[in-house]
Amino acid sequence: MNKYLTPHVCKAIADEIAGNKGNEVFFHGFTDKSGLVYKIEALAWGNETATPAILQHLAPGDVVIHNHPSGDITPSEADIQIASILGSRYVGFYIVDNSATNLKIVVKRLVKTELKHIDPLDVSAKLDSGSAIAHGLPGYELRTGQIEMAVAATNSFNEGTISMIEAGTGTGKTLAYLIPAILWARKNKERIVVSTNTINLQEQLVFKDIPLLKKSMDEKFTSVLVKGRANYCCLRKVDAEEKDLGLFKDEEDYNEMRTLIAWSKKTKDGSLSDLNFIPKSIVWDRLKCESDTCTGARCAFYEDCFLVSARREAARSDILIINHHLLFSDLSLRGSFGSLADIAVLPPYTRIIIDEAQHIEKVSTDYFGRQVSHIGIKRLFGRLMSLSKKGERKGLLPVALAKLRKVKEETHQEQLHSLVTRIEQELLSEIMEITDYSNDIFSDIESFLQRKAHEHHDEKQFMLDERFFEDPDWTDLILVKIGGLITRMREFRTKLFELVESLGKLTKLLKIDMENLFLELKAHLRRINDTADSFQCLLFETDENVVKWIELTQKYRTVKICAAPIEVGESLRNALFTPYYTVILTSATLTVGGSFDFIKSRLGIDMLETEMVTEHSFPSPFDFRKQALIGIPTNNYPPDHPQYFSTTPNLIAESLKISRGRAFVLFTSYQAMNEVFNYISVSFENTPINLLKQGTDTRHNLLNRFRKEQSAALFATDSFWEGVDVMGEALESIIIARLPFRVPTEPIEIARRDAIDRAGGNSFLEYTVPTAVIKFKQGFGRLIRHKNDRGTILVLDNRIVTKSYGKVFLDSLPDCRIVADRDDVVFKAFREFYNN
Repeated sequence: MNKYLTPHVCKAIADEIAGNKGNEVFFHGFTDKSGLVYKIEALAWGNETATPAILQHLAPGDVVIHNHPSGDITPSEADIQIASILGSRYVGFYIVDNSATNLKIVVKRLVKTELKHIDPLDVSAKLDSGSAIAHGLPGYELRTGQIEMAVAATNSFNEGTISMIEAGTGTGKTLAYLIPAILWARKNKERIVVSTNTINLQEQLVFKDIPLLKKSMDEKFTSVLVKGRANYCCLRKVDAEEKDLGLFKDEEDYNEMRTLIAWSKKTKDGSLSDLNFIPKSIVWDRLKCESDTCTGARCAFYEDCFLVSARREAARSDILIINHHLLFSDLSLRGSFGSLADIAVLPPYTRIIIDEAQHIEKVSTDYFGRQVSHIGIKRLFGRLMSLSKKGERKGLLPVALAKLRKVKEETHQEQLHSLVTRIEQELLSEIMEITDYSNDIFSDIESFLQRKAHEHHDEKQFMLDERFFEDPDWTDLILVKIGGLITRMREFRTKLFELVESLGKLTKLLKIDMENLFLELKAHLRRINDTADSFQCLLFETDENVVKWIELTQKYRTVKICAAPIEVGESLRNALFTPYYTVILTSATLTVGGSFDFIKSRLGIDMLETEMVTEHSFPSPFDFRKQALIGIPTNNYPPDHPQYFSTTPNLIAESLKISRGRAFVLFTSYQAMNEVFNYISVSFENTPINLLKQGTDTRHNLLNRFRKEQSAALFATDSFWEGVDVMGEALESIIIARLPFRVPTEPIEIARRDAIDRAGGNSFLEYTVPTAVIKFKQGFGRLIRHKNDRGTILVLDNRIVTKSYGKVFLDSLPDCRIVADRDDVVFKAFREFYNN
């Protein structure tokens, strides 16, 4: 004890705890050069929720000391999570008993070498008109906003802050944050994560920006695009499938599996991107890498493992390029298992740049939520056993049966026969019963939802609130059946566990190779348990910060039961903003009406200490008054008027004629898009303007056709409002059919609005309008992507000028010329604009 805490400190700890009636106390421990805690300060009285407040007072090399009133100083799951956060900041974490006579070191204190700051002048010089980077970019122009943003990013690294940076279109934000990130990584030997939301931006970073910087910068650095685990095939699984290929020659999967096995022997990286076709998910699921079936260094294929190879490259890299989903997958795993957990997706990192940061709330909502679905349960049990179209049994348990029946060992025939009988007569029949029972339940749910939809204007999502549970068909019939399904799943898991135990003993005795089978079956034990727990949580437990709903999805025609946090701020604070020294959030659309307040409140940044947060907004260098014209026909009907769809198609058609196509026509729903497209497409059949519609081809192919044809009009919804770059004459018009308010009936939207209203706020002005403004700015941003681009923006929702909140939309745009008048006046201005 005296090796880590002085006697004086031990007494002070015990006295403070006694003064707190033996309850929990968190102490800040100050250490000398040898690591001995010579002074303490009590910082928090309570539990682990106090951690964020504590962190603000700590420096590398300090320790946090925390007592367990029970006397058992074994670290709890919460302790491990705290230790993970502290360890990433080079802070130790100790647990003591109330008398401070027993000590448990969860994380040792580490002495961090002094960080080497990067000089903002060096960063600025690399973007100067005479720099190597400037010479490497044809037509390079000095952009003040880019240099200012690079300096802001530099300061964020130097000072360890959460920085929100809005950079208008054309600022050159990727180079502005990459340069200081590279310099910091090389100087301090720290790894930097750069996360994006879209593939387009990832490709820009990987194939354009980073190669330019590698060629132009004196500092040598390494970078890699990191993919999720499930993108890689597992060689152990490939080997097992190849050995078992002759057991089942079901034509549905056999040929594709054989093709994938052959591919695995010649592929360079073993990832889906190296395949020239998209495999069926049911087949790829049998080959993909999974955390709960990975044996790590114990695997016979470890040295050749594609995932291990990718991880090694990531561990050698200074800059990791990832997407938001992978980032939050990693953050959630670190939160559950600790920062040093082998299960984590990425190698350790301390600083993060999040581009396209306007998506963080949505992505984190998905990751902090949970769901179960009919198709998920069918796949879960179908992997254990299902029937092919020919009626043949396939799956893990039929494979186990086939292997056991091939054993010729005489001395253990009774045990072999017992296992075969147990699988045949108990487990396989029970899988069929559970599958049938599940199908019946979800069929009942589907019928129930269809009745509800008929009563509620064809809604597809229903909140699991008090009113929903008042329906006797749900509470007395369906819910009772689901309770029965949970019980059956747990009972089946117990039997499967017993089988796995028996199989393990016998195969070890007979030296039968069933390692792959064991790993898969053990993983299914956990998955079945997780699914039962999810059902229990979703339907039989309450949490006031969670919204739950049930929906009938159109894509897979399946029922899905979901839960999501109403507010993600606290989770983001604990998982993202507190553990990492620097977090840079950037996008062209972070502010609403020139303020960051909305994004700060949604992400929980407003809960952080003000000195930890910086805000920067750098306008676009483009001259929007010359390059763009906004037209708002004030005589058009508002979207909620019955006549809106009788006038809107004609206005769209007229605008397309004036711009000669070359337009994105953006909608907020497929139904509206289809109605308008079908109405006006006939009138354009014999014209040079070719109308394209989202859904008729892949997004990639539609964009290529749009660029090549030069006179096309693309009718599209959500995914074309952002992340799409079309420069030049191919795109000279954006038509926005209505302001992009989110679907008001979505449960998560209802819950978030209700939470704001209950707190005394105005959800429409504080949430609904700002979210729509962010989306509106994204749609507007598709038009001007270069200093030579020009075009018009037609807004067919006159609420933007007739309602008081409309001013927020217009105030959030760059300074543009606006014509808000009758449609004939607007279109006259459009013609003059194009003629000039």
